[in-house]
Amino acid sequence: MGFIGIQATSANSAFVTAFPFDGNDILFAVILATVAALIMYRGIKGVARASAKMVPAMAMLWFIVVIATIVSNWRFLDDAVVMIFEGAFGMDSILGGTLGAAVLWGLKRGVFSNEAGIGSVPNVSSAADVGHPVEQGLVQSFGVFMDTLICTGTAFVILTVPQLVTSAGQEGGVPLVAEALSTGPLGQYSAAALAIFILLFVLASIVSSFSLCEANVKFLSNKPVYSKLLKIVIISTVFIASLAPAGLIWSLADVFMAILGISNMTAVLLLRGYIAEALKDYRRQRSEEKEPMFKVEDMPLDISGITVWGDRSGIDPGTKPRIRKG
Repeated sequence: MGFIGIQATSANSAFVTAFPFDGNDILFAVILATVAALIMYRGIKGVARASAKMVPAMAMLWFIVVIATIVSNWRFLDDAVVMIFEGAFGMDSILGGTLGAAVLWGLKRGVFSNEAGIGSVPNVSSAADVGHPVEQGLVQSFGVFMDTLICTGTAFVILTVPQLVTSAGQEGGVPLVAEALSTGPLGQYSAAALAIFILLFVLASIVSSFSLCEANVKFLSNKPVYSKLLKIVIISTVFIASLAPAGLIWSLADVFMAILGISNMTAVLLLRGYIAEALKDYRRQRSEEKEPMFKVEDMPLDISGITVWGDRSGIDPGTKPRIRKG
């Protein structure tokens, strides 16, 4: 719910910034909640198909806009780089005790931007039809890199506008990004363009989050009443988060991410032996110039609990591993 809340508050903030008028926050909150309801009750498959095509294109377009804006302010690019290192490793930060706070803040926002290590994506990526689990793991690692690259680019957009850096304490979030983008090719249309970007990403996020939550709910119970209750909770979250203070929503999201991270890293530590063996097997096959194909009977560990990749006696060495769907 933390991710949905952040997406909702960001989208509402974007539209409030782009279209200022009395009562706009309530109106846009109602619209966002209504769209979320329509997606979950009517068109989640259609939105999912559209998102699969649209999101990569939107991410690439956003990256182009970011690069164009940075180029427009290239004179301040070196100052931005210096500012980053001075702010993180300068004597003022070290002696003032802000270095640890900066690292903690960076960790929290970094984890939110790319979801590395919190286990929010494996139940989706594990459904991919691949020959080796390490192969899909590398794909997911690339996704973390791309998320970080895009978010870092957005930070540079802000840092290359000196007047925004000096007044950053007066506003933040979406309004700050919109004002920074206005110095680039988007100009006066930056706020509206940013609102559209965020809305499309939010729609895709709602589809993804609902699918993940529903899969978890069905794992616990197949009773339809729980799926219906989940939809009500998500719609309510979208509406409430759209109107709640952004600081509160971010704080709640930090708590949820900490819980996810602790749970996931505990599982990773318990499974570290299997992870190491799978990676070793993948590297061995790559060094032999083979197309990596995972065979569970090659795992020199207890495989009694492995149900996804077949079992020791039931797998055909000449066929692809069976991957459970859904």
